[in-house]
Amino acid sequence: MHQILSFLDKPGVVRLLMVDLSKAFDLLPHQLILNKLIDLQAPKELVRWIKSYLTSRTQSVRHNEDQSEWYVASSGVPQGSVLSPLLFALTTNDLRPIHKHSVIVKFADDICLLHFLRHSVEDKLQEEFENITNWATVNGLKCNATKTKTMDIQTKQNVALSRLVDHDSNIQIKAVSSVKLLGLTIDNQLSWNVHLHEVLGKIRKRTYMLHALKQVHAPPAILWNVYCSLIRSVSTYAFPAWCNINQSKFKQLMQFERRLCKMFSMPCKRDLSDFCCSMARRLAHSALDPQHPLHFIFDFKAARYSARQGNSHRRLQAKTVRFKRSIIKFA
Repeated sequence: MHQILSFLDKPGVVRLLMVDLSKAFDLLPHQLILNKLIDLQAPKELVRWIKSYLTSRTQSVRHNEDQSEWYVASSGVPQGSVLSPLLFALTTNDLRPIHKHSVIVKFADDICLLHFLRHSVEDKLQEEFENITNWATVNGLKCNATKTKTMDIQTKQNVALSRLVDHDSNIQIKAVSSVKLLGLTIDNQLSWNVHLHEVLGKIRKRTYMLHALKQVHAPPAILWNVYCSLIRSVSTYAFPAWCNINQSKFKQLMQFERRLCKMFSMPCKRDLSDFCCSMARRLAHSALDPQHPLHFIFDFKAARYSARQGNSHRRLQAKTVRFKRSIIKFA
Protein backbone atom coordinates (compact mmCIF):
# COMPACT_ATOMS: atom_id res chain seq x y z
CA MET A 1 0.00 0.00 0.00
CA HIS A 2 2.90 2.34 0.66
CA GLN A 3 4.29 1.62 -2.81
CA ILE A 4 0.91 2.36 -4.38
CA LEU A 5 0.17 5.50 -2.37
CA SER A 6 3.64 6.99 -2.80
CA PHE A 7 3.45 6.62 -6.57
CA LEU A 8 -0.12 7.95 -6.82
CA ASP A 9 0.95 11.04 -4.88
CA LYS A 10 1.44 12.34 -8.44
CA PRO A 11 -0.90 11.70 -11.41
CA GLY A 12 -0.34 8.26 -12.89
CA VAL A 13 -1.44 4.64 -12.98
CA VAL A 14 -0.60 1.63 -10.85
CA ARG A 15 -1.27 -1.71 -12.55
CA LEU A 16 -1.60 -4.73 -10.26
CA LEU A 17 -0.95 -8.22 -11.61
CA MET A 18 -2.03 -11.06 -9.31
CA VAL A 19 -0.42 -14.25 -10.61
CA ASP A 20 -1.95 -17.62 -9.80
CA LEU A 21 0.40 -20.61 -9.96
CA SER A 22 -1.33 -23.93 -10.64
CA LYS A 23 -0.77 -26.41 -7.79
CA ALA A 24 2.32 -24.50 -6.75
CA PHE A 25 3.13 -26.55 -3.65
CA ASP A 26 2.58 -29.85 -5.49
CA LEU A 27 4.62 -29.24 -8.65
CA LEU A 28 7.82 -27.78 -7.20
CA PRO A 29 10.62 -30.28 -8.07
CA HIS A 30 12.68 -31.49 -5.11
CA GLN A 31 15.98 -31.15 -6.94
CA LEU A 32 15.14 -27.56 -7.84
CA ILE A 33 14.59 -26.70 -4.17
CA LEU A 34 17.93 -28.24 -3.24
CA ASN A 35 19.70 -26.40 -6.08
CA LYS A 36 18.22 -23.10 -4.92
CA LEU A 37 19.47 -23.77 -1.38
CA ILE A 38 22.94 -24.51 -2.76
CA ASP A 39 22.87 -21.29 -4.82
CA LEU A 40 21.99 -19.40 -1.61
CA GLN A 41 25.10 -20.98 0.00
CA ALA A 42 23.13 -22.86 2.60
CA PRO A 43 25.21 -25.17 4.84
CA LYS A 44 25.70 -28.69 3.49
CA GLU A 45 24.15 -30.20 6.61
CA LEU A 46 21.00 -28.12 6.08
CA VAL A 47 20.78 -29.16 2.41
CA ARG A 48 21.10 -32.83 3.35
CA TRP A 49 18.48 -32.44 6.07
CA ILE A 50 16.02 -30.77 3.65
CA LYS A 51 16.73 -33.53 1.10
CA SER A 52 15.91 -36.18 3.70
CA TYR A 53 12.75 -34.28 4.60
CA LEU A 54 11.48 -34.02 1.00
CA THR A 55 12.54 -37.24 -0.70
CA SER A 56 11.30 -40.83 -0.37
CA ARG A 57 7.79 -39.71 0.50
CA THR A 58 5.10 -42.14 -0.62
CA GLN A 59 1.44 -41.48 -1.16
CA SER A 60 -1.65 -43.52 -1.95
CA VAL A 61 -5.36 -42.94 -2.61
CA ARG A 62 -8.10 -44.88 -0.84
CA HIS A 63 -11.76 -44.93 -1.87
CA ASN A 64 -14.05 -47.04 0.29
CA GLU A 65 -12.37 -50.47 0.32
CA ASP A 66 -10.16 -49.85 -2.72
CA GLN A 67 -6.64 -48.46 -2.46
CA SER A 68 -4.19 -47.54 -5.18
CA GLU A 69 -0.56 -48.56 -5.32
CA TRP A 70 2.00 -46.54 -3.39
CA TYR A 71 3.69 -43.79 -5.40
CA VAL A 72 6.98 -42.08 -4.59
CA ALA A 73 6.59 -38.31 -5.03
CA SER A 74 9.46 -36.55 -6.83
CA SER A 75 7.99 -33.06 -6.52
CA GLY A 76 6.01 -30.93 -4.13
CA VAL A 77 6.42 -29.90 -0.51
CA PRO A 78 4.27 -31.33 2.34
CA GLN A 79 1.37 -28.95 2.83
CA GLY A 80 0.53 -27.90 6.36
CA SER A 81 4.11 -27.97 7.60
CA VAL A 82 6.03 -24.93 8.79
CA LEU A 83 8.80 -25.50 6.26
CA SER A 84 6.62 -25.53 3.14
CA PRO A 85 6.00 -21.74 2.80
CA LEU A 86 9.64 -21.05 3.68
CA LEU A 87 10.98 -23.45 1.05
CA PHE A 88 8.64 -21.98 -1.55
CA ALA A 89 9.72 -18.44 -0.63
CA LEU A 90 13.38 -19.43 -0.99
CA THR A 91 12.60 -20.93 -4.38
CA THR A 92 10.97 -17.71 -5.63
CA ASN A 93 13.83 -15.60 -4.28
CA ASP A 94 15.33 -15.15 -7.76
CA LEU A 95 12.05 -13.96 -9.32
CA ARG A 96 12.56 -10.26 -9.95
CA PRO A 97 10.96 -7.62 -12.19
CA ILE A 98 12.72 -6.55 -15.37
CA HIS A 99 11.75 -2.86 -15.28
CA LYS A 100 12.76 -0.29 -12.67
CA HIS A 101 9.18 0.93 -12.19
CA SER A 102 7.93 -2.52 -11.20
CA VAL A 103 7.88 -4.17 -7.78
CA ILE A 104 7.08 -7.81 -6.98
CA VAL A 105 5.47 -8.56 -3.63
CA LYS A 106 5.76 -12.24 -2.72
CA PHE A 107 4.20 -14.17 0.15
CA ALA A 108 4.67 -17.92 -0.30
CA ASP A 109 2.76 -18.77 -3.50
CA ASP A 110 0.92 -15.40 -3.63
CA ILE A 111 2.74 -13.26 -6.19
CA CYS A 112 1.61 -9.69 -6.88
CA LEU A 113 3.41 -7.35 -9.27
CA LEU A 114 2.98 -3.57 -9.07
CA HIS A 115 3.75 -1.70 -12.28
CA PHE A 116 3.92 2.11 -12.20
CA LEU A 117 3.49 4.33 -15.26
CA ARG A 118 2.56 7.88 -16.14
CA HIS A 119 2.21 7.55 -19.92
CA SER A 120 0.98 4.82 -22.25
CA VAL A 121 4.45 4.24 -23.71
CA GLU A 122 5.66 3.20 -20.24
CA ASP A 123 3.19 0.30 -20.02
CA LYS A 124 5.40 -2.80 -19.82
CA LEU A 125 3.04 -5.04 -17.89
CA GLN A 126 2.84 -7.57 -20.74
CA GLU A 127 6.63 -7.96 -20.65
CA GLU A 128 6.56 -8.40 -16.88
CA PHE A 129 3.86 -11.06 -17.18
CA GLU A 130 5.86 -12.95 -19.81
CA ASN A 131 8.92 -12.74 -17.57
CA ILE A 132 6.97 -14.37 -14.71
CA THR A 133 5.51 -17.09 -16.95
CA ASN A 134 8.98 -17.88 -18.35
CA TRP A 135 10.38 -18.08 -14.82
CA ALA A 136 7.56 -20.42 -13.82
CA THR A 137 8.23 -22.70 -16.80
CA VAL A 138 11.94 -22.90 -16.03
CA ASN A 139 11.17 -23.79 -12.41
CA GLY A 140 8.67 -26.53 -13.20
CA LEU A 141 5.59 -24.41 -12.44
CA LYS A 142 2.76 -23.07 -14.56
CA CYS A 143 0.74 -19.86 -14.43
CA ASN A 144 -3.02 -20.34 -14.39
CA ALA A 145 -4.21 -17.71 -16.88
CA THR A 146 -7.88 -18.20 -16.00
CA LYS A 147 -7.29 -17.25 -12.34
CA THR A 148 -4.62 -14.60 -12.91
CA LYS A 149 -6.08 -11.09 -12.64
CA THR A 150 -5.16 -7.47 -13.28
CA MET A 151 -6.46 -4.31 -11.65
CA ASP A 152 -5.68 -0.72 -12.64
CA ILE A 153 -5.66 2.15 -10.13
CA GLN A 154 -5.69 5.44 -12.04
CA THR A 155 -5.44 9.07 -11.04
CA LYS A 156 -4.65 10.05 -14.63
CA GLN A 157 -7.62 8.97 -16.73
CA ASN A 158 -6.23 9.76 -20.21
CA VAL A 159 -3.67 6.91 -20.11
CA ALA A 160 -4.56 4.12 -22.56
CA LEU A 161 -3.91 0.69 -21.06
CA SER A 162 -3.64 -2.57 -22.97
CA ARG A 163 -5.16 -5.89 -21.91
CA LEU A 164 -2.84 -8.74 -21.00
CA VAL A 165 -2.78 -11.95 -23.02
CA ASP A 166 -1.27 -15.30 -22.13
CA HIS A 167 0.35 -16.29 -25.42
CA ASP A 168 0.77 -19.93 -24.38
CA SER A 169 -2.96 -20.54 -23.94
CA ASN A 170 -4.17 -17.51 -25.96
CA ILE A 171 -6.33 -16.46 -22.99
CA GLN A 172 -6.96 -12.82 -22.18
CA ILE A 173 -6.18 -12.00 -18.55
CA LYS A 174 -9.26 -10.91 -16.63
CA ALA A 175 -9.40 -7.29 -15.47
CA VAL A 176 -11.23 -6.73 -12.16
CA SER A 177 -12.32 -3.73 -10.10
CA SER A 178 -11.40 -5.27 -6.73
CA VAL A 179 -9.13 -8.06 -5.60
CA LYS A 180 -8.39 -9.85 -2.33
CA LEU A 181 -4.73 -9.92 -1.40
CA LEU A 182 -3.74 -11.72 1.81
CA GLY A 183 -7.20 -11.23 3.27
CA LEU A 184 -7.41 -7.53 2.36
CA THR A 185 -9.84 -6.50 -0.40
CA ILE A 186 -8.39 -3.66 -2.47
CA ASP A 187 -10.58 -1.82 -5.00
CA ASN A 188 -9.44 0.28 -7.95
CA GLN A 189 -10.61 3.49 -6.23
CA LEU A 190 -8.78 2.74 -2.96
CA SER A 191 -12.01 3.64 -1.19
CA TRP A 192 -12.11 0.45 0.94
CA ASN A 193 -15.90 0.27 0.42
CA VAL A 194 -15.77 -3.38 -0.66
CA HIS A 195 -13.45 -4.32 2.19
CA LEU A 196 -15.60 -2.55 4.79
CA HIS A 197 -18.72 -4.26 3.45
CA GLU A 198 -17.05 -7.67 3.76
CA VAL A 199 -15.76 -6.91 7.26
CA LEU A 200 -19.19 -5.78 8.50
CA GLY A 201 -20.81 -8.87 7.01
CA LYS A 202 -18.29 -11.18 8.65
CA ILE A 203 -18.49 -9.64 12.13
CA ARG A 204 -22.32 -9.62 12.04
CA LYS A 205 -22.30 -13.38 11.50
CA ARG A 206 -19.94 -13.87 14.44
CA THR A 207 -22.24 -12.14 16.90
CA TYR A 208 -24.12 -15.45 17.08
CA MET A 209 -21.45 -16.67 19.50
CA LEU A 210 -22.18 -13.77 21.86
CA HIS A 211 -25.90 -14.58 21.75
CA ALA A 212 -25.17 -18.22 22.59
CA LEU A 213 -22.96 -17.26 25.53
CA LYS A 214 -25.51 -14.74 26.77
CA GLN A 215 -28.18 -17.45 26.89
CA VAL A 216 -26.04 -19.55 29.26
CA HIS A 217 -25.42 -16.46 31.45
CA ALA A 218 -21.72 -16.06 30.69
CA PRO A 219 -20.04 -13.25 32.70
CA PRO A 220 -19.46 -9.90 30.90
CA ALA A 221 -15.68 -10.38 31.12
CA ILE A 222 -15.89 -13.62 29.13
CA LEU A 223 -18.17 -11.98 26.58
CA TRP A 224 -15.61 -9.20 26.12
CA ASN A 225 -12.75 -11.68 25.68
CA VAL A 226 -14.75 -13.61 23.09
CA TYR A 227 -15.63 -10.36 21.32
CA CYS A 228 -11.97 -9.32 21.10
CA SER A 229 -10.92 -12.78 19.89
CA LEU A 230 -13.60 -13.41 17.27
CA ILE A 231 -14.94 -10.00 16.22
CA ARG A 232 -12.44 -7.23 16.90
CA SER A 233 -9.66 -9.36 15.42
CA VAL A 234 -11.62 -9.29 12.13
CA SER A 235 -12.52 -5.59 12.19
CA THR A 236 -8.89 -4.57 12.85
CA TYR A 237 -7.14 -7.13 10.62
CA ALA A 238 -4.41 -5.36 8.58
CA PHE A 239 -5.85 -2.02 9.72
CA PRO A 240 -2.55 -0.11 9.31
CA ALA A 241 -2.85 -0.81 5.56
CA TRP A 242 -6.37 0.66 5.23
CA CYS A 243 -6.33 3.19 8.06
CA ASN A 244 -6.81 6.06 5.56
CA ILE A 245 -10.46 5.02 5.23
CA ASN A 246 -12.98 7.84 5.35
CA GLN A 247 -13.80 8.75 8.96
CA SER A 248 -17.55 8.43 8.39
CA LYS A 249 -17.02 4.83 7.27
CA PHE A 250 -14.77 4.06 10.22
CA LYS A 251 -17.54 5.29 12.50
CA GLN A 252 -19.72 2.45 11.22
CA LEU A 253 -17.33 0.00 12.88
CA MET A 254 -17.26 2.05 16.09
CA GLN A 255 -21.06 2.32 16.22
CA PHE A 256 -21.40 -1.42 15.66
CA GLU A 257 -19.05 -2.06 18.60
CA ARG A 258 -20.93 0.35 20.87
CA ARG A 259 -24.24 -1.34 20.06
CA LEU A 260 -22.80 -4.74 20.90
CA CYS A 261 -21.32 -3.52 24.18
CA LYS A 262 -24.66 -2.02 25.17
CA MET A 263 -26.66 -5.03 24.00
CA PHE A 264 -24.57 -7.59 25.89
CA SER A 265 -23.55 -5.32 28.81
CA MET A 266 -19.86 -5.81 28.03
CA PRO A 267 -17.23 -3.58 29.71
CA CYS A 268 -15.38 -1.84 26.85
CA LYS A 269 -11.86 -1.66 28.26
CA ARG A 270 -10.52 0.15 25.16
CA ASP A 271 -12.67 1.43 22.31
CA LEU A 272 -11.89 0.70 18.68
CA SER A 273 -10.29 4.07 17.93
CA ASP A 274 -7.85 3.88 20.86
CA PHE A 275 -7.02 0.28 20.01
CA CYS A 276 -6.18 1.15 16.39
CA CYS A 277 -4.05 4.14 17.44
CA SER A 278 -2.17 1.98 19.93
CA MET A 279 -1.58 -0.64 17.24
CA ALA A 280 -0.22 2.02 14.88
CA ARG A 281 2.14 3.38 17.54
CA ARG A 282 3.51 -0.10 18.25
CA LEU A 283 4.09 -0.64 14.55
CA ALA A 284 5.81 2.74 14.20
CA HIS A 285 8.06 1.95 17.17
CA SER A 286 8.93 -1.46 15.72
CA ALA A 287 9.85 0.15 12.40
CA LEU A 288 12.72 1.96 14.12
CA ASP A 289 14.51 -1.38 14.19
CA PRO A 290 16.83 -1.61 11.13
CA GLN A 291 15.82 -5.28 10.72
CA HIS A 292 12.11 -4.47 10.48
CA PRO A 293 10.59 -4.70 6.96
CA LEU A 294 9.12 -1.18 7.26
CA HIS A 295 12.38 0.44 8.28
CA PHE A 296 13.44 1.19 4.68
CA ILE A 297 10.34 3.37 4.16
CA PHE A 298 11.46 6.08 6.57
CA ASP A 299 14.08 8.56 5.46
CA PHE A 300 16.21 8.99 8.58
CA LYS A 301 18.72 11.17 6.71
CA ALA A 302 16.12 13.72 5.65
CA ALA A 303 16.90 17.38 6.34
CA ARG A 304 13.34 18.29 7.33
CA TYR A 305 12.67 17.88 11.05
CA SER A 306 11.29 19.75 14.03
CA ALA A 307 13.98 21.48 16.12
CA ARG A 308 11.48 22.07 18.94
CA GLN A 309 11.40 18.40 19.88
CA GLY A 310 14.28 16.55 21.42
CA ASN A 311 13.56 13.34 19.54
CA SER A 312 12.95 14.75 16.07
CA HIS A 313 10.94 12.63 13.66
CA ARG A 314 11.70 12.95 9.96
CA ARG A 315 8.49 13.22 7.95
CA LEU A 316 7.74 12.12 4.44
CA GLN A 317 6.30 14.79 2.20
CA ALA A 318 2.83 14.01 0.83
CA LYS A 319 0.54 15.90 -1.55
CA THR A 320 -2.62 13.81 -1.57
CA VAL A 321 -4.96 13.61 1.40
CA ARG A 322 -5.10 9.83 1.10
CA PHE A 323 -1.32 9.51 1.52
CA LYS A 324 -1.29 11.97 4.43
CA ARG A 325 -3.75 9.75 6.30
CA SER A 326 -1.77 6.56 5.75
CA ILE A 327 -0.01 4.63 8.52
CA ILE A 328 3.37 5.78 7.24
CA LYS A 329 2.50 9.43 7.68
CA PHE A 330 1.03 8.75 11.11
CA ALA A 331 4.14 6.82 12.12
